[in-house]
Amino acid sequence: MDATLLADPVARAATYLPVRPVLSRDGRFVAWAEPDYKVIVANLSTGVQARATPLGKADFWPSFSPDGSRLMLVRDGQVVTMAVDGTDIEAVLTGSVRAPEWSPDGQWLVWVDASTEQLEIMRLDGSGRRTIAAPVAGSIYTDPTWSPTGDRLAFVRADYATSETTSGAIIVTNLQTNLSVELPLANGRGAERPTWSPDGRRLAFCVPVGSPLVLRTMIRRQIQLWTVASGAVRSIGDIESSDCSPTWSRISSPETSE
Repeated sequence: MDATLLADPVARAATYLPVRPVLSRDGRFVAWAEPDYKVIVANLSTGVQARATPLGKADFWPSFSPDGSRLMLVRDGQVVTMAVDGTDIEAVLTGSVRAPEWSPDGQWLVWVDASTEQLEIMRLDGSGRRTIAAPVAGSIYTDPTWSPTGDRLAFVRADYATSETTSGAIIVTNLQTNLSVELPLANGRGAERPTWSPDGRRLAFCVPVGSPLVLRTMIRRQIQLWTVASGAVRSIGDIESSDCSPTWSRISSPETSE
């Protein structure tokens, strides 16, 4: 049995400074970054919202620990973690950091070093640091996401020809073998928003439909699905939106053949 994929476009979401909400894995909290660089945390049981960002600070890229007890974000150029209520703040990583993400077991961190444009991972205690993807001229990395079992990383390599044109590739790296594969796109360019199915057997992502020029202004996106076992990519539908964020439900559905 597999999970069902839901098309969840978020019109406000931006590629490199996301404001789209993130849900804690226990379903108790949701957090998002406002356009004025303030992170808000909402308790879904009570509806109470609290600002995690102190006055005079700028926060980005919130994400929750696997058990939902802590929040991680980028604050003034460093990665910090804290209790969901904003207390017990701990600095984890300093430097120019983009798009940090907690591993499923809560032991590792993946991020993009914005000063060198390389993708790195490290244990939260500072050990085991290594580079997953080296810098590529004319490209940046974004949207790193762990597979549910923590043995693979999917991420986007966005390649810029000029300030008006862009294309993107989805890369998946096996952390046990250090082998990477660039997914064959079924249609379009500018791939974005890789999202693993709950069992880690599939990866959903979005590509623009139509001309490769001025991709961020296009209003149609196509959701594509990559299957780990077969390596096949297929299209599963289009949406009328300038952005999309595929989201998997946790409700099982019958298997479908590839």
